[in-house]
Amino acid sequence: MTRGPVDPKRAPGRRAQATAVAHTDQELQTALWRGYFEGTRKLPLRLGARMRAPDSVLTLLKRKAARVPESLQGIALWNFLRSYTTNAAPIDDLNELLGRILRIDLPEARRIRRERPDDVLPPYPKPLILDTVWQLQDDWGVTTAKLEICLQRRFRELRDVANPRSWSRCALFWPRIEGRLPATLPASGAWSGKVEARLNLPGETDEQPLAVTLQAGISAGPLEVETWFEFEPNDRIEVCRGYVSVRKEPGRPDATRIIQERLVRFAPGTLQRLRRATLAYWLQAETVCLALPDPLRHAPGGLG
Repeated sequence: MTRGPVDPKRAPGRRAQATAVAHTDQELQTALWRGYFEGTRKLPLRLGARMRAPDSVLTLLKRKAARVPESLQGIALWNFLRSYTTNAAPIDDLNELLGRILRIDLPEARRIRRERPDDVLPPYPKPLILDTVWQLQDDWGVTTAKLEICLQRRFRELRDVANPRSWSRCALFWPRIEGRLPATLPASGAWSGKVEARLNLPGETDEQPLAVTLQAGISAGPLEVETWFEFEPNDRIEVCRGYVSVRKEPGRPDATRIIQERLVRFAPGTLQRLRRATLAYWLQAETVCLALPDPLRHAPGGLG
């Protein structure tokens, strides 16, 4: 059936709705990203103004909890504690969020933060993350990162983390994925091709998600799935190459190891100036968003 002309009275409403959604996602991005660097002196004035209120993260988590997976709320809280002071936020609000997400109170959270200052991921309720490895380095403006996490979850439940089609489960970063990707990965086999996607990253812009094109390859086996991908250059990312591995962990029943590696050079601007913090946020938040259950509790037949 042929669609009639668009009613001009309705079109602005749809555009306004899309703009509101984009603004909400950007607000979440900014608040979560904030925890990965200290201070706001290097930020453009317009962006820095959004990030100076010390309780902005907690306020947003309370208002937008339904839009933020608990795994990402946990990261936001863990990073917030790094710079927490008694007057930084209402203690009752902070205790409520810590108890709901991480199952600990403020004194316990602060004790763990002091004893484990180098932990990049929060103490999620057990049994979830068994161990982590984090590496981040910068060389002549090209930033590389590697995150390994071993989870107490079965390989068959996590193997699709390596399938780009599944990345849209983390809609904060990947609101749309397109391409002739397998709906689910076979027990063994290979695939390669082009992936068209929309990507949300933090920064100064309130525009719609960035259109990106990836060349990707997948190799699937009974105990491991590996994916390689590379972005075509665009207005905000000059170079981006990545590798994802999901493998059954030897010697640990019902445990799976996820390895994420990424090399990025952003286009000149805010993201490139804050490239270490931006890549750390992107890789860590995306990985836990895809790998951890939401909400953070035992799913029937899932954990353990």
